[in-house]
Amino acid sequence: MIRHRLHRQLAAVAMCAAAMAQGAPAVGDTAPALRGKDAAGRELSWDAFAGRAVILFFHSQDMSFSNKGLDAVCRELAAAEDLKDKAALVVITNGERDIGSLQQMLDASKLPGAIAVDPDRTMFSGYHVVAYPTVCSVTAERKVAHLTKGYGPLIGSKVVAGSRLAAGLLDEQGLQQALSRAEIPPDSEQTLKTARSVRMAEQLFASGMLDEARNSLQQALKPDTRSKEGIALLARILLAQGRREDASPWLDRLAALAPNSVDLRQLRAEHTLQGGDAEAALKLLDGIEDKSPRTALIRGRALERMQRWKEAAEVYRKALGAVEQAK
Repeated sequence: MIRHRLHRQLAAVAMCAAAMAQGAPAVGDTAPALRGKDAAGRELSWDAFAGRAVILFFHSQDMSFSNKGLDAVCRELAAAEDLKDKAALVVITNGERDIGSLQQMLDASKLPGAIAVDPDRTMFSGYHVVAYPTVCSVTAERKVAHLTKGYGPLIGSKVVAGSRLAAGLLDEQGLQQALSRAEIPPDSEQTLKTARSVRMAEQLFASGMLDEARNSLQQALKPDTRSKEGIALLARILLAQGRREDASPWLDRLAALAPNSVDLRQLRAEHTLQGGDAEAALKLLDGIEDKSPRTALIRGRALERMQRWKEAAEVYRKALGAVEQAK
């Protein structure tokens, strides 16, 4: 059956994402391909920034630190006159909300660049993004020169230092001197620790080790109660285990932190479907494209519950085609 095949494909995609995370690029490695579409729907590639170092700013629309970090980076870059002819800035975001405000910040940097929309998080996985924001400075030869992870009061100066290294304007000694002046907020260590736990839980979940993934996340979320990724994943695991009531308080917590997130709508739809209301589950998914395997599975099952067999089959076919095209 097509739904069963889509389940297998979704598991393969999850395992692929885990493998990508394990093979994250390090300094000196060739940078993964630049993917995504700009605000006008045009495909992006490295060719658009030939001869320039490129600053990749990974932005999450559900985390306020991303906006604060981008604003700080753009203000620092605007003051870095030596980078004007040497670098470009590409903001990679996970959705199309607030594109206008992101463009304003990009314009303020006074660097050429683009907003790349990456809803499937292909670029996020390729660069092992586990904290927001993550910034990667890439040389004109497309080698990873420097990585800055997590929001800090001096993130702008750290990114400028890494960008100067990528552009050949700074050597390693100069970079270390610049970074030594950057302060790290006291909670950043816990944030990174939680993010690593979430990634490990994702791998356990993809491997079918649901109890282990759940226990790992529950421990990680005790000292860090505001990790949206961790909360969403824990709710997803509980629903996968049929523990609908246990998932409810985690969905409420996610709603308080990210009321407009796609993750929340998908999880609410699954929660509602398990409660027996297929029609309400479908309404919760309005506006979310079926090319997302997770959305397609929930929508398809809801349609099956309503005995709308042809519509369900079409949803599965569309999602399966999108997955196979992305392989």
